[in-house]
Amino acid sequence: MCFIVARDRRAICATNEKPLRKKCIDNNIEVLWGLEMMVELCDKEKISSGVAEKTARKIASYNPTITEAIVARFLKDIS
Repeated sequence: MCFIVARDRRAICATNEKPLRKKCIDNNIEVLWGLEMMVELCDKEKISSGVAEKTARKIASYNPTITEAIVARFLKDIS
């Protein structure tokens, strides 16, 4: 469903799912990792870095593939 919406609306697909990312890339659909969305929102001052950090840490607490190293890189990107 995400692929179809991104393709048909020429939208960015934000996902951490590797097969979906590959399908999008193979079809010239722009992709973002999940945390990259928040970097963009911080850059545009739509959310604060504090909200982004809290959200990233909450996501990481539920998703073992979001390691502390990934969170640390994210925090560097939003500061």
